[in-house]
Amino acid sequence: GFSIYRIKLERANVMLGRGDFAGARKIYQELTEISAPMIEAWYMLGLIALYEDDQSLFREASGVLADERSFMPGMLLLGEWALREGRYGDARLVLDQAGMLEPTSLKVMERLLLLDYQARDAEALRERSAAMLALDPDHPLGLFGSASVYIAEGQYDLAEIPLRRCLGIVTFAPALN
Repeated sequence: GFSIYRIKLERANVMLGRGDFAGARKIYQELTEISAPMIEAWYMLGLIALYEDDQSLFREASGVLADERSFMPGMLLLGEWALREGRYGDARLVLDQAGMLEPTSLKVMERLLLLDYQARDAEALRERSAAMLALDPDHPLGLFGSASVYIAEGQYDLAEIPLRRCLGIVTFAPALN
């Protein structure tokens, strides 16, 4: 059957897509106050908090999301916030959880690849890049990760191929270094 709460959630999503953050936020907050609060509403409030850098709202949403460890988007959002704050260990923990929930999520793999790069973990970088490129042979971060491993090994001729492919797809700061 249909749920009035699902309809409200979708209405708020449309409002958010149109840029009406205040209207969407109001509906999401209403949906967190019902007898069986919707985790999706908490997640969307967390996204708004991330976008608006609203620490108070994020603390409230993250408490609920952290208790729902089987909700992959929530784990991804918690990882994003931890990355933003430079808490790489915390980010790794929740992103690893998200990766266990959805092993083929490129969004999760991208963040974990950045953590592998930051930690200078060549083996993890090699494995994650290969996994990403198996899912999407033209994924820019997968290509960049692959090239980074070759560069670290001094195999510059092999690094050139994925770097050129990467730059042919998109120009982003790390690939230009």
